[in-house]
Amino acid sequence: MGHTNAFRQYSSFDYVLLNTAKGFPKGLLNCYFDAIVLHYSLFGNYPFSLNEKFTDYISRSECIKVSFFQDEMQHCQERFRLIEHLGIDVIYSLLDPSHFQAVYKNLTTVKDVRHTLTGYVSDDIIELGKEFHVAFSDRPIDVGYRARKLGYHFGQGAFEKSEIAEKFLNYANELDMVLDISVNESDRIYGKDWYRFVANCRFMLGVMAGTSIFDLDGEVKVKVEDYLKKAPLATFLEVQNNILLPYENKIRYRTISPRIFECVALKVCMILYRDDYQGVLVADKHYIPLEKDFSNIESVLAKMQDYDLVKSITECAYKDVIESGKWHYKNFLQNFDQMLKDYSCINEHSKDEADYVRRQINKDKWIRDIVVFFKRLRNTDFPGRSTIKKLAYSLGYKSRWS
Repeated sequence: MGHTNAFRQYSSFDYVLLNTAKGFPKGLLNCYFDAIVLHYSLFGNYPFSLNEKFTDYISRSECIKVSFFQDEMQHCQERFRLIEHLGIDVIYSLLDPSHFQAVYKNLTTVKDVRHTLTGYVSDDIIELGKEFHVAFSDRPIDVGYRARKLGYHFGQGAFEKSEIAEKFLNYANELDMVLDISVNESDRIYGKDWYRFVANCRFMLGVMAGTSIFDLDGEVKVKVEDYLKKAPLATFLEVQNNILLPYENKIRYRTISPRIFECVALKVCMILYRDDYQGVLVADKHYIPLEKDFSNIESVLAKMQDYDLVKSITECAYKDVIESGKWHYKNFLQNFDQMLKDYSCINEHSKDEADYVRRQINKDKWIRDIVVFFKRLRNTDFPGRSTIKKLAYSLGYKSRWS
């Protein structure tokens, strides 16, 4: 929501946010826009979160169409077909620009592909940093980390997310440190509890987000699944040696994680696998670099004991990343607005016109909310279920209920 809300917070243009999970609002058919922006959250899983009514409306709309993508290493062919069907004009991608031609320009009709990050610094994260900040000496956790294990078919880059946790635990478990490091799904932390967790850590482990395998046609996933059916206990290294090596880093898909900005805002010192971090961070200036083979772990542990060095790193990161404004959503939205202006697609609209559009879209909102309510309840046993089921039938939602 931080990403979607940024368009309304920092853009000079007026945006209407629409949640496609609540169904297609009939009033949308009476609305015309200068631009349609498709958010990356629509494409996290397949099938994508756009039903036929939405895709028909977008494909017929005569305006500039912009799409943000993340997790682009999967469902590529399905995404390419959607780009064609909708007539997407501009794509904002996490890919390194050196791969734009091979992935999008050669395989779709889109002409304009631009680089973006997974997220940027917002006023909200700056305020949260101040709200949850804990003095370094009062933090109960020495080293914290959370991640999830990803499928082997994503390659070494994805494997590093769990690898750094396991290696650090194996090395540091015997040391006199409080560790809160996990890659178990049950240990995931959400909402404001996440910021509390980060704020209570002196150090946070981390790696570049993304993957080292970009599965353009789904071939790698199929091969890995077939291999694991025959050898279900195979380790990642076994699968990598037998299947993955020819695909590794052909299209490198690594990016900086929003967690970086969270740690910087909360003044938590980061211990990261050495990487370029897309120019946002510099090793030994903004974070303590850890070699991927752990060959410099003793040096890392020594730096962790140097309070003046740690303070210098966190303060420098805060100054260069947060206070500079270079990585703020305001800066990103200024550039995004300029892109729209370059396409000469934005007209002057009054507040009354924008309010009319919102009224048109929301006039049947109560019906859509009822549908969502039914969807949540249809598989739940509760008192009064039969009465609500009859109400659903009377409103014409029999198929949805059943």
